[in-house]
Amino acid sequence: MKLSPEDKKEFEAIFSELKNGMKKQDAIKKLEVTLKKIYKEDFTVKIIKTKERKYSFVMSVIPEQSALDKITSNLLNEKSKKETITDLWEKCNKWTIEIDERVLDNSFTDRELSALLLHEIGHVVCTDSVPTRIKMVIQYSFVSMPFQSKSILKQKMFKKMIQIPLINACVYGNTRTDLKKELKADQFSVKNGYLNELISAMTKIEQRGLSHENLSSSTDYMKKSIEMLQKRKAKLVKESYEEITNRLPQDMYMRETVNELINDICNPFQKTTYTDEWLYESVNNEIDSIIEDSYITEFLDIRKKKLKPVNQNEIDYVAMKSQDIQSIDDKIMLMSYINSKLDMIEYYLSIMDDPKTAKKYIIPNSENQLNRYRVQLLQIKKYITNYKIPDNSQLIVSWYPKGYEG
Repeated sequence: MKLSPEDKKEFEAIFSELKNGMKKQDAIKKLEVTLKKIYKEDFTVKIIKTKERKYSFVMSVIPEQSALDKITSNLLNEKSKKETITDLWEKCNKWTIEIDERVLDNSFTDRELSALLLHEIGHVVCTDSVPTRIKMVIQYSFVSMPFQSKSILKQKMFKKMIQIPLINACVYGNTRTDLKKELKADQFSVKNGYLNELISAMTKIEQRGLSHENLSSSTDYMKKSIEMLQKRKAKLVKESYEEITNRLPQDMYMRETVNELINDICNPFQKTTYTDEWLYESVNNEIDSIIEDSYITEFLDIRKKKLKPVNQNEIDYVAMKSQDIQSIDDKIMLMSYINSKLDMIEYYLSIMDDPKTAKKYIIPNSENQLNRYRVQLLQIKKYITNYKIPDNSQLIVSWYPKGYEG
């Protein structure tokens, strides 16, 4: 999309007003109107006051909540394809833009701020870059989780956990590695004559150490929280998310999401009078029930009243498919299938180790069979995990500033 000279002057004038601090609300309104005129979509702009010097996000462009909810549901569906998530992303026509007030402190020029904003909108709204990252990092992480963890995340009261890394994917990436990727992928700022300003702005951001957690870190945090819930540590999980809200700036989208997660977990069990111990015990018991019910639903053949078998031909099939991986969708599908079978095997072996539980179920495989199948599946899983999907993307920027070469 090519901007007119008038549109570029309008952006730069608005940032000049925002930096001066006079009539800030009028400037925000002008920015929203200008963005809607250009992109034909609705934008809500917020200037976020950061209360800790250590925390910064520079800028973020986040889809509306209904779009986040639909994308979350698709991420939790292990059979969904990247195109489905990308389609939901493209259909979203309402966005929230958050700007860290510290980038409005006159250390950045009006053109640098315009370059950053146009870059972020072009990067998040106008390409499939973010939904592709979401698919590769978040969903791949989800399918790699143990069966119990996936069962917990699929419940309504815990779904917001996956939205935290999802929102984090919409925040400006500002590690040295991320900056190289940003420069490589950017087309919007370059087409509109802002390449030099974008490079200088990115360099200033890194020099000032304006950093935030990257997508992988927030995804790992989600996984650790689920593991703690499985260990009946609901109290520690709630406290850890409360620490996050205390660190996040007021009115920030991420803070609101974390608060909603805490409420989703605790509200179903809150009564007029209750103790904290009773609340946490109730959450822990609910998680135990979720895991137990999901095992029965997933692995028990109700009609035959026995557990479903693990067959050698299924393992041979996935071994064959592992030699023909063409995309991240292929990789996710195979990892999901392998992990499901491994979870099934571990569940059956745990039943065999418990004489009391073993009396309740008929296991159609021997212990030797299950151990043999487990070894085979782990070998295939290792191969798929290490397999690198070829990157066929094209370089857009041929010149980089010092330190960003290559």
